[in-house]
Amino acid sequence: ARRRLDVAIRDGLRETSLRLGRTLSVTDITARLTPSLDVTLTGLTVGAAPGAPSPTPLLSAASLRVRLSLWTLLRSKGRDLVIDEIELRNPTLTVTLLPDGRSSLDDLRARHEAPQRSTLTSLRIARVSLRSGAIDLTDASNRAEPLTLSLRSLDAVCEHLGPARGSTVRL
Repeated sequence: ARRRLDVAIRDGLRETSLRLGRTLSVTDITARLTPSLDVTLTGLTVGAAPGAPSPTPLLSAASLRVRLSLWTLLRSKGRDLVIDEIELRNPTLTVTLLPDGRSSLDDLRARHEAPQRSTLTSLRIARVSLRSGAIDLTDASNRAEPLTLSLRSLDAVCEHLGPARGSTVRL
């Protein structure tokens, strides 16, 4: 069972990489099956867009932990997903505004706007937390010398995400 779970997680990472159109890599995967499905990806990196002028990853994080209700997923045959917690530790998001007016996020935005097929009938997320995050924004659009704004030590918690739910956000 453990081997199948590892294979399923790696297959999911490959599928996510294809959907993003970006390299997605991790240095380690830890998974536990009881009482819920608890997966931790260590050394997570989402690469730069293909052909980007800089190889700096879009996102890097020390770890991403996802804990979900295994019983709900099994009972609904994969149609209902209840995520108890998503925790992202030490992430750095790097966004660049390019000289031609595009940003390093434009390819992802275009992919997100395209119609997506999903077998999910419901999705609820109880808690999302970001610990010790950073955002680096570089504006190279109209400058001889790029201007960089860096935000550090970002912490945020968002609770009760889902349709018709009263979400709360704490920064």
